[in-house]
Amino acid sequence: MRRTGLKRGKRLHAKAPLRRRTPLRAKHALKPSRGERSIPNDLRKALAQRSEGMCEVMIPGRCTWLAAHASHRQGRKTGGRHGEAITANDRLSNLVHACAACHEWIGDNRAEAETFGLIVRDRFDPALEPVLRRGAAVYLCDVGGVYPYEEVGT
Repeated sequence: MRRTGLKRGKRLHAKAPLRRRTPLRAKHALKPSRGERSIPNDLRKALAQRSEGMCEVMIPGRCTWLAAHASHRQGRKTGGRHGEAITANDRLSNLVHACAACHEWIGDNRAEAETFGLIVRDRFDPALEPVLRRGAAVYLCDVGGVYPYEEVGT
């Protein structure tokens, strides 16, 4: 057992008040944590303009309607982490604006989210895969447009 100069049952008292060594800065709160990558601001603005600030997923019984998260349809792991791979992955056809509850639902129910087009396998192009957006099947394009899905042969 290690011996110290402290006696049992006695309270500790600081000789000087504790002070913060570094001041808190608001800009650090907005930075992504280490290992995370942020979506560029111009792309985030275009996504908000397309969604008009409303959730594009809208899972019944869970949705809070206020879009706050940019959900990648095709995971960030596909293609790599640098250069052209980032720009290929961060594009409007690969992003869906979702509320926190719907974004969590996508992560928890990956198989069902894949049937809705909210998750796209890495061998497919997100621009060519339909997604269930606000209850309707549509195609998302890279310039911010939404086009209706039409069945072939009808």
